[in-house]
Amino acid sequence: MSVAERPMALPPETEGEHMPITPFLDGYSFDPETRRVMGVAFELARVALQLEDRGDSLNAILARRIVELAQEGERNPDLLCENVLKEFSERRSEIARMDDPAA
Repeated sequence: MSVAERPMALPPETEGEHMPITPFLDGYSFDPETRRVMGVAFELARVALQLEDRGDSLNAILARRIVELAQEGERNPDLLCENVLKEFSERRSEIARMDDPAA
């Protein structure tokens, strides 16, 4: 079952709450609901990629891509997550091909 197919409840919206993605917003201003949705997508993607350390550069890349997709208008946390995971998978495949001269 893909992330987009799994049922989930979004956390309640709380004014001023620090979302996990907040440090990666780089000065961009989003409404509280969009920040919440991006935070959920970020956490879903982190779990799927088994990322633990939020200081990891991979977390920053992941978060920035989610922010970019949200800037483009996507507001569904499942689709934000799925799109980022798909891009990571494609890039991982490209890197593996470059590292394997026999491929």
